[in-house]
Amino acid sequence: MIWRVLYTLERIIDQEGIDLGMEELAEMYDLTTFGSHRYLFKRKAGEDHPVFKVTKNDTNWKRRFFFVRRDTIPNEEDLPKKWATHAISVAHLRLTPAAKERLLAFKKLDPEIRTF
Repeated sequence: MIWRVLYTLERIIDQEGIDLGMEELAEMYDLTTFGSHRYLFKRKAGEDHPVFKVTKNDTNWKRRFFFVRRDTIPNEEDLPKKWATHAISVAHLRLTPAAKERLLAFKKLDPEIRTF
């Protein structure tokens, strides 16, 4: 879901001119992990989804991706066995008055614009 949210937010930034950043993102979502270096944006408790239809299943993914066996790639030993990830804490971010204005402008957007 993260890539869908970021893609939609990037489109909104470009088309609507609302400069959404880390402060606004941290106000809308909690970054959650469920192990194996997988992360997701979880909407804040009691809040509506900031971006709509990001949880829908992508049934066409098999046509766009493929799997490769490691031993079929030259120099396979140079490939990482697992990806290094680090937790990012955004607890230090505080919503400034300007960020509150941007967040309010985002929430006032037509739901169609806020849809993946």
